[in-house]
Formats: sequence, structure tokens, C-alpha cells
Amino acid sequence: MGTLRAAHVTGREVVVVDDVVTTGVTMAEAVRAVRAAGGRVMRCVALAEVEE
Repeated sequence: MGTLRAAHVTGREVVVVDDVVTTGVTMAEAVRAVRAAGGRVMRCVALAEVEE
């Protein structure tokens, strides 16, 4: 992991939004990046989901 970085989120509450969730890897990486930058993820939202 480590493909995404978050900036200017230290001490902030964050909502992570993704256009579509397939495997969930991008959402998980976004959450990791926000936490690593000192932010607090409050919600994760996706606009669509792909059923396998």
C-alpha cells in the first residue's frame, strides 16, 4: 500500500467519497492515507457498487 497521500487533514474529520467500489482496495487506501496524515475518517461513501 501507500499509493495515496492525504494533505491538510491533521485534526480534521473527513468523509471519503469514491465513485464506485469494486474490491474496496481504493477506499481502504484512502482511509489509510487520511489516518496516516492525522485525519479522522467519519464516513466512507460510494456512489455505486459492482456485484461479483
